[in-house]
Amino acid sequence: MIRTLLLAGVIAVASLACGARPDVQLPASAPLPDGEAVYPLRYNPPPCLADRPELHVELQTAAGWERVALEDGADGGRVEALLERFRRSPSGIVPALGTLTNRTRAWAGQHGSRVFVVQVIDPPAAEAPPAG
Repeated sequence: MIRTLLLAGVIAVASLACGARPDVQLPASAPLPDGEAVYPLRYNPPPCLADRPELHVELQTAAGWERVALEDGADGGRVEALLERFRRSPSGIVPALGTLTNRTRAWAGQHGSRVFVVQVIDPPAAEAPPAG
């Protein structure tokens, strides 16, 4: 009995250490969040994607954190600036204005990430409407 409990505990800890998590299930009628908005971004570079820095970032939506493939907007240079900022301060959350698309980039054979087109890093906060 104790061995079984111990083995179950070791398996649970090992699966969590490998990044396993329960799947986030959205209701069948809920579409994936997408479109232009300000999204919080975090740095999470997995070892298996060491050669693909454009996939080192996750974006937060109402559905949870999602690995995205970063792409520059019309101005260019935003992706490299964002990645450099995360390399200097990897634990921070950075807001970015951009468009979360339904286009995907494949990685590691069976995975795909939606493309996030970065337009502005740290966009100014929207001004509050005048009181009155």
